[in-house]
Order: sequence, then C-alpha cells, then structure tokens
Amino acid sequence: MDTALIRNLGYELREMPPYTLVYRRTLPELPAIVGTSPVLGVSAGIRGRTSIRILEPGLVVRRLTHGGAFGRILGPRFLAIDRSVRELEISEHLIAQGIPTPELVGLRIARNRVFYSVEVI
Repeated sequence: MDTALIRNLGYELREMPPYTLVYRRTLPELPAIVGTSPVLGVSAGIRGRTSIRILEPGLVVRRLTHGGAFGRILGPRFLAIDRSVRELEISEHLIAQGIPTPELVGLRIARNRVFYSVEVI
C-alpha cells in the first residue's frame, strides 16, 4: 500500500484488526463510526452489482466487486488494492476540476490470505 500517496491525498491510515481503515483527515470521527463490525450500516434497499448501505446520514458504504467475467470468478476479492487507491486519486481530481462526483471519505480493507476485500465509504 502506497502510504505516502494516501497521505498526500489527505487521508490517514488506521489499523483496526481485522481491517485497515483509510479515512479522510477532515473526518477524524470516521474510525469510531466504522468500528470493526463485519457489516456496516443498514440496507438502503438499492442494489447494483452490490448493495448500498447507509452508515449514517450523508455516509454510504458499498463493497467493491469485479464486473464481467472476473466478477463471476472473483466477486469482491482482489489481489491488490491499487485500484482502490486509484479511485481516491480520481475522485480528488474530479472534485478539483469542479466535476460533480461523490466524495470518497474512506476505504475499509480486509485481507484474507491472498485476497483483499474493499468497502468504499
């Protein structure tokens, strides 16, 4: 994990076994909100590839998953978290350009042997 890049984007890292939380520096209360519960929030009743869950007003969480053929094979398991960190970079760039986009305030990452699972907040 490129911790220097994450910090340069305005995020902090906190180990909260079995998770690693990457959260926006301006939301120091997010680790307490997220905690270590295996399931975050309550169902919003909205589904795409995965369900959207409401953590609290203004905060939603969704689990990242592969699409297409990889989705059928790997589902929400990833070999690396590079894509997730790239999502943070893209979000920051779009917001800086004035393009309306959801603000990513955190990632919750779990490692299970070879694979990672990632939830975007």
